[in-house]
Amino acid sequence: MSFDPANAQELASLLRRHRITLQHRLGQNFLIDPVLRDAIADAAVTDGVDEILEVGAGVGTLTIALATRARRVVAVEFDRALIPPFAKWSRATPRWRSCRLTSSATTWHARFPRGVR
Repeated sequence: MSFDPANAQELASLLRRHRITLQHRLGQNFLIDPVLRDAIADAAVTDGVDEILEVGAGVGTLTIALATRARRVVAVEFDRALIPPFAKWSRATPRWRSCRLTSSATTWHARFPRGVR
């Protein structure tokens, strides 16, 4: 992959380009260690057919790694400002889908008919 938001310099550039500042009141902290990111993704995906719901996806640092390992990733993010950076890499990654967390009821069963573990 040519873009990696786990790289601190690339993440800083991405945030500046999109005029994004961390919202600590929302608990925003971005993962900038590619080794740790890959270890988390390896531990989360067991068989390559997993479907993953990632809540608080941020700019997609972990999502990128999960999407290369899982059958499908649904990335949920509350902060609208963080959704556009997904476009940086999402067109080349067909196994993910993003959605914005809203106050309306979401039918998770429809998105994950096999259930969530």
